[in-house]
Amino acid sequence: MITSPKRLHHLDALRSFAMLLGIVLHASLSFMPFPWPVQDSEQNTSLYLVFSAIHGFRMPLFFLLSGFFTAMLWRKRGVLSLAKHRVKRILLPLVIGCFTIIPATNWAIEYVSRTHGASTAPIKISELTPLNRDDIIGETDPKNLNLLTEAAIRRNDSDSLMLLIEQGADVNYKSEIKISALHWAAGLGHTEMVTILLDKGADINAGDGKDSTAMHWAALFGRPQVAALLIERGADLARPNSDGATPFSMSTPEARTSVAPLGTIYAGLLSIPFDESAFYADSKALHELILNSGYTPQPTSSAQTDLLRIPLLHHLWFLWYLFLLVIAFCCTTGVAKYMSGLKRLTPLVVKPFRYLWMLPLVALYQLQMGPESFGPDTSTALLPNLSILSYYAVFFFFGAAYFLSDDHEERLGRYFWLTLPAAFCALLIGMGHLEPGADNTTSMAWWVAAYTCFMSFGLIGLCRKIFSAEKAWVRYISDASYWMYIAHLPLVFLAQKYVMEWDAPAFTKLAVICIGLAIILLASYQLLVRHTPIGWLLNGRRKRNGRLLSKG
Repeated sequence: MITSPKRLHHLDALRSFAMLLGIVLHASLSFMPFPWPVQDSEQNTSLYLVFSAIHGFRMPLFFLLSGFFTAMLWRKRGVLSLAKHRVKRILLPLVIGCFTIIPATNWAIEYVSRTHGASTAPIKISELTPLNRDDIIGETDPKNLNLLTEAAIRRNDSDSLMLLIEQGADVNYKSEIKISALHWAAGLGHTEMVTILLDKGADINAGDGKDSTAMHWAALFGRPQVAALLIERGADLARPNSDGATPFSMSTPEARTSVAPLGTIYAGLLSIPFDESAFYADSKALHELILNSGYTPQPTSSAQTDLLRIPLLHHLWFLWYLFLLVIAFCCTTGVAKYMSGLKRLTPLVVKPFRYLWMLPLVALYQLQMGPESFGPDTSTALLPNLSILSYYAVFFFFGAAYFLSDDHEERLGRYFWLTLPAAFCALLIGMGHLEPGADNTTSMAWWVAAYTCFMSFGLIGLCRKIFSAEKAWVRYISDASYWMYIAHLPLVFLAQKYVMEWDAPAFTKLAVICIGLAIILLASYQLLVRHTPIGWLLNGRRKRNGRLLSKG
């Protein structure tokens, strides 16, 4: 067995940094037009740059570091010990989280939605009311017209909608979160609004960010009257969304138990009224309606498979994907045993040659995810999205190969003073490609890939410079970060609701949320986790002085 290398404190620090940035990421979402349960009174679109800067590299970097540490553990202990360790550190926390953290997250979503979200659109509606004829006639800005259109649909105001369309509102416009007016009307169950939009040329089969059509939305929220109208107008009943679900599969008796809570969650995220008690009867009626329309269910999908496509893992999805990649690594250890003799391949990982293969590969997978955001997509279902899984596999196995390359000269990230400014430039240029309606998806994918790689490699070099020596406080934060990220999301929703009506700038509120949560989560780690079985599960057993007793 090869002797284990010295502890790499800078990579520990960087991994915890990537974890904790997730809290900032989620805390910022209430200040932007995003499907989020809490929409703060102070919207600030400049925070979208902050969001994109974090989202663009955070999870790729995390998977890269996870691959590195996976290879390290394999070389130190062997494949069986690696598998045991990852079951304990990754799979078991995920299983426990499914019965604790995820229900708590769902409760928090329902709570903030009941007390705030049901009547509030994911735009700053207070600036759009009242909808009166003079305000609409005087409005010429296309963006404002489209926002007013959404507001009219939410109010079920057909007169305002007709006037807005006459003023030039685009019935096929999609918001920044890729939702069209027809989606909103179908999800809300406003049949008259659906009729108007279709009569005015709305695309009945237009997809949202997950390629779900208005018919999918009708099925998700149990709107049989809307479904009947869409079927009459020729809606495609066989079209799957990016999760592989069809409107029919979402309305089956087997799926209802899963789709109902999913509808509750999305109703909270999108501020759509949702009556779970009425959903079951309405969904049954919708299901029978589809069958009576002459639709023939596709044999390629089963109820069990459809249930696996339900996105219910929330922010714990990364544990599932990480575990799958660890299993893939364990299955390839027969090949990996010989990698130590392939030092000639080191330039492909360490030297700039890595960009020649990594940038095209990352751009390819980014292109498959579509132009919805600056950065990778996520998938919170148990059935993994192969494109997304492959995307993160690129970084995971790069990290593993980097460890096996034995970069004793520490060349990766050495020129961080060059790569980090280059990453910032790629971010600004790539963000410019997100303009609505721009036909530049391919070029944006390249800029996103450049930003992700430059930022990840640059941060490795920067942290090596700053955190090469062990620092007690950094080690403590590193140990706490795993728990802090797992536990943070329900608290984020509650904190956002607490500050939403404060008369303060968005950045001030964001700082209050992040600092307050950091204090609460660190206190909970020290008092409830660090020296308890939870802490032993996440980080290994410790003595009271903090020294690690066991990593297994």
